[in-house]
Amino acid sequence: MAKKYITVGSVVKGREGKPDYIKLRTDDVSALVRALQTAKKEEGLILNLDSKKSQLEGLEKAVSSGKITEEYASKRRQSIEKTPEWVRFNVTLAVNKD
Repeated sequence: MAKKYITVGSVVKGREGKPDYIKLRTDDVSALVRALQTAKKEEGLILNLDSKKSQLEGLEKAVSSGKITEEYASKRRQSIEKTPEWVRFNVTLAVNKD
């Protein structure tokens, strides 16, 4: 079954020596709540942490394998590059496409 990836938050660098923290996006929390409610107890729920570097590497692999067009990759690359430096990782949730 195909997966859809939803960015539900970010791991953000703490200020002035304070620890990093997770900031959830309120507009995507409903997807996370649904996933938590339907997760099987034995399997749990997996959230991926994607750094800017890993996102760009994955994008290049997708282009070279022909999974996405260069035009789409260019738009996605611009979006990734806009990520502020204080965001260490994006927190993504993989859900089955309906």
